[in-house]
Amino acid sequence: MRYTDRLFVDGTWVANLFQFYLRVMQRLSRDIKLPFQLDDNLFRKGETVVHEAIREVLVNALIHADYQGQGGIIVEKYKDRFEFSNPGLLLISLEQLFKGNVSECRNKSIQKMFALFGAAEKAGSGVDKIQRGWGSQHWRSPGVREQVQPDRVQWMLSMVSLIPEKSLHRLKNLFNKRYDQFSKQEVQVLVTADLEGNVDNARMRQITSMHTADITRLLQKLVGQGDLVQEGHRRWARYRLMSAVDSAHKDQSSAHSRSSSLAEFSDNEKEALYKIALPALTQSRLPPKEMEALILEICRYRWLTHRQMGDVLQRNPDGLRYRFLTAFVGHGLLRLKYPNTPNRADQAYTSAEKE
Repeated sequence: MRYTDRLFVDGTWVANLFQFYLRVMQRLSRDIKLPFQLDDNLFRKGETVVHEAIREVLVNALIHADYQGQGGIIVEKYKDRFEFSNPGLLLISLEQLFKGNVSECRNKSIQKMFALFGAAEKAGSGVDKIQRGWGSQHWRSPGVREQVQPDRVQWMLSMVSLIPEKSLHRLKNLFNKRYDQFSKQEVQVLVTADLEGNVDNARMRQITSMHTADITRLLQKLVGQGDLVQEGHRRWARYRLMSAVDSAHKDQSSAHSRSSSLAEFSDNEKEALYKIALPALTQSRLPPKEMEALILEICRYRWLTHRQMGDVLQRNPDGLRYRFLTAFVGHGLLRLKYPNTPNRADQAYTSAEKE
């Protein structure tokens, strides 16, 4: 059972921002356990690093909010997480935010007010305190997301372990024997998608030390294998676990697209393509080198679109294009049918070898 507090800075609850801050902090920290600890002066400490992290996120929302924006400041408390959101977008990138020591303040007077009574850290150091507080409990790393139209920034502080057993159990039931073939990074992606509903590149950068390009390749690989479903594109792309409904729809779409996208080929040509692609048809996961060899072989002396390749190899066509085809063209292994318009929807590829 969950309960939600939605507290808006609109003048209906409190007379000023400081009173709002005090009231919200009291309600947020009410159920947080306070172990017996003494400070340097042998007085009992009044808060833990978790209290400090929550306070820092709340103050961050108040300091960086665009008070002319839509929706006000919203604070939600659940049994397993806290969520904070404020109008306005970040003034620095997510990379700069989590790297620290870089800060652009939207409301400097409010920042000064909180700094005077010790509730705000020096510029650029607050995120370290947030991560340290959450890391002390081995909870999942705090997440930050931006939303446009209306512009908002959301912080989510989950009080769930990094890889909880319940989530692992669900994933093992979903993927069966295939689960054991996932790498550690792939499990982190799938667990995040399971716990948070979806996952994106920015969220994985907050959880892991992987480079953004490596994360993109990893996400596209899972999409290509049918483990994740992509929603949106580029910066706004998010990924969720493949559901039973998605799987059924994919099978229907695959059967339809196979009959239509390969219609220009004769039965003998199709049979030859499927014979080459047999390793991909009989195995859900192939080493990258083997998949590269299959792609180059089926493109040998013939033109194929990325959708036709997807139908032949039974892989996500966008995943093939992102992971392999663009690189093959760049390295001179494949040629484009329409080199002057590389982004054409009907773009086709063939071996760079001359017939």
